[in-house]
Amino acid sequence: MLKMNYDIQSIARKLVKDKIDKDNNFKKQYKATVKSMGSMIIQNGLYGTLVFYKAKSSKKEVYDSVYKDIFYYLKESGIFVCDKEDVLEELQNTDLPYLQEKVLEFANWYRRFVDIYIPSED
Repeated sequence: MLKMNYDIQSIARKLVKDKIDKDNNFKKQYKATVKSMGSMIIQNGLYGTLVFYKAKSSKKEVYDSVYKDIFYYLKESGIFVCDKEDVLEELQNTDLPYLQEKVLEFANWYRRFVDIYIPSED
């Protein structure tokens, strides 16, 4: 359990630190999107949330970034690895409740590191 939490933490930290050099507008939207991700997954389910992020990704880089970060986490942790182009279709053939639980664990750490590394504009 401790090793798993460390893996989640290090992946979340890396993903957030990669966004530090982006412009302020991106960071503001990124922070808001990440902070609302957990509740969005609880409300709409993991699949619904990912479909929303994918649909919006062509309009806003932030959604595309969070969408890719979720799949990066799933791949790096070995929970879900898919080399097919249509990842969402392949996702339907998996144990979604299990994946949702794991992504919610990731979302908690992801949100914490966003709060640490991306300061609020007061």
